[in-house]
Amino acid sequence: MDQFTRELQGREAGRVRSASGLKREQSRLSRKQKGSKNRDKQRRKVARAHARVADARRDFHHRWSSKLARENQAASAESLSVRALACGIHAKSVHDAGWASFLSMLAYKMTRYGRIFTKIARDFPSSQVCCRCGHAGARRR
Repeated sequence: MDQFTRELQGREAGRVRSASGLKREQSRLSRKQKGSKNRDKQRRKVARAHARVADARRDFHHRWSSKLARENQAASAESLSVRALACGIHAKSVHDAGWASFLSMLAYKMTRYGRIFTKIARDFPSSQVCCRCGHAGARRR
C-alpha cells in the first residue's frame, strides 16, 4: 500500500514508515536467553521502539486530519472492510495504517471546525451512480 489517503483533487498522503528499528530490536530480543537481565533490557528497548512507531503514526494522523479539516468544507470516508483488505499481500501495511483512529480524529476535528463529515457505507455503489443525473445503473465506463 503506497498511499494512506487520496483526495478528489488527486493529492495523496504518504504512509508512516518507521518500523525499521523495531524489526532489528525484536530480532535481538529473540536471541537473548529467557530470564536474563540482558533480555529484560532488550525487552524495554523493544517496548520503546513500539512506542516510537505508535507516536509517529499518531502524529501523522493528527497532522493529516487537521490539514483536511482546515482546508475542506466537507469530507467523506468509505467504511472499508479491513478484514477483507488484510487478506492480500498488503496485509501488514493495511493493519499498520490505523484507519479507524484516523477516521475518529478526522470526525471530531471536522465537527470542531464546523465542517461536514460523512461516512459512506461500503455497499453503496458509488462507481455505478451518474455524477450528473444521479441515475444508478450499470457500471459507468
